Amino acid sequence: MERSARTDDDVAAGLDHVCARLDQIRETLTLSSDGVGVLDTVLAAVAQDRNPAAALEDLHRALRAAGDTLGVFGGARSGIKPPGIESSSGRDSVYVCPRDAHPCARHAWPSAAAEHRCKISDQELRRVWL
Repeated sequence: MERSARTDDDVAAGLDHVCARLDQIRETLTLSSDGVGVLDTVLAAVAQDRNPAAALEDLHRALRAAGDTLGVFGGARSGIKPPGIESSSGRDSVYVCPRDAHPCARHAWPSAAAEHRCKISDQELRRVWL
């Protein structure tokens, strides 16, 4: 089967999905015939600053086969931005993926109660000003 071409935005949204649901994905895969090896391949690609697109595609298929109806890419919200980004005054900030190469689309609003660390790499998230 030929793989469909994913855009950089698709890959970023896929990494966002994996980051947000890492424990749930691991649990789903432990119950499947594919095991967690496909997830480990994604995590290794991220850790080694390699393009994770192919690994995410494999993970997407493994999750779908395990009964996850969305997989990695099914919940992508292409084109949606957090409220206020277009009209920002430059005084607001958000925490984003710490990776320069192949970053995910995840973001976190500043909060004293929130831990601002990447669940995949355990690096501190970068603070950017809007």
